[in-house]
Amino acid sequence: MQNAASSNLNMEKRFDHLKTFSSNIAGMVHELKDLIKIHEILIYKEKLSSTKKEQLQKHQDDLVALKMDLQSIKKENENMDGQLKYYKKIDESINYEIVNMSVNIQKMKLDINVQEKKKIEIKKDIDEMKNKCSKSLKQKHLLDHNLSQLAKHKQGSRADVSTNRANRLTGHAVKVGKENTKGVTDKSAKGRTTVPHRGLRDAPKSEVPKKKKKKKKK
Repeated sequence: MQNAASSNLNMEKRFDHLKTFSSNIAGMVHELKDLIKIHEILIYKEKLSSTKKEQLQKHQDDLVALKMDLQSIKKENENMDGQLKYYKKIDESINYEIVNMSVNIQKMKLDINVQEKKKIEIKKDIDEMKNKCSKSLKQKHLLDHNLSQLAKHKQGSRADVSTNRANRLTGHAVKVGKENTKGVTDKSAKGRTTVPHRGLRDAPKSEVPKKKKKKKKK
């Protein structure tokens, strides 16, 4: 009987130990669960902090990249400003050349108009000179014709004058010869003296018409 009672006590003690152990295990499990939750919270916080750090680093990297892009954009803008200034200078020079070309074109047009007017005036002068020359040539031809006609007329009149003079001289010589012959015949009967042929001696010399020298035309 004592053995049974002692075994029952041992069983009760073991059962109590098991209860206390199980209760301790349950407490430990609850503690473990709490620790796990705390660990998860810490991990989540760490993740949040790490993500924030990553995001912050990413933002910083993005800012650095943006700064670099901004610097490159500024440089490009400066280059563009330089190119714009260069193109503005080129545009100004082109506009200046265009203005000069337009002015030169206007001057050339004026010169061309002046030259055309001069050509027209020169053509008029040439036409007037041609008309004057043609008139002068016509007058010269008419004058030459008149001179030739006058020369022919003079030659004809000179020939007529020479013929008339020759005829008059011949008639006069014949008349004088007859008179001298008659005188000689009359005196030869009286004294047989010869009478000089006075009429023949005093007969005028035949005049030969001199040709007038034509004046050379200058």
